[in-house]
Amino acid sequence: MAHQMYVFVVCACFLGFSAALGGPRLMPGGLYPDARPVDATAREVVNSVKDDIVARLPAEEAGTGIFEPISYKTQVVAGANYFVKIKTAADRYIHARIYRHFSGSTSLSDVQTGKTLEDEITYF
Repeated sequence: MAHQMYVFVVCACFLGFSAALGGPRLMPGGLYPDARPVDATAREVVNSVKDDIVARLPAEEAGTGIFEPISYKTQVVAGANYFVKIKTAADRYIHARIYRHFSGSTSLSDVQTGKTLEDEITYF
């Protein structure tokens, strides 16, 4: 019970500080509704698991030398899930879900291939 209360307090503080500083309005458990252009934080999150992402790609996408994060959405959990659209070839995109703990550690959760620039980032 104490751990659950700790997580609740940390999330509430994070959301309060984010709103006070004019940051994105994140809803606990909900996926942020609008995709945003990749910023320095999102790029850092993606780069921290880039090798894991590339390892999951089909050979025709992994070997192109193109790996460009385009946009992302977030979901506040016990940390944050980053749902990122990444360009991997001329007209090929993937969506990657990356978990970032409040401590800063990251891990790749899942990758969806066969995406287009127009495909909306949704929960997966």
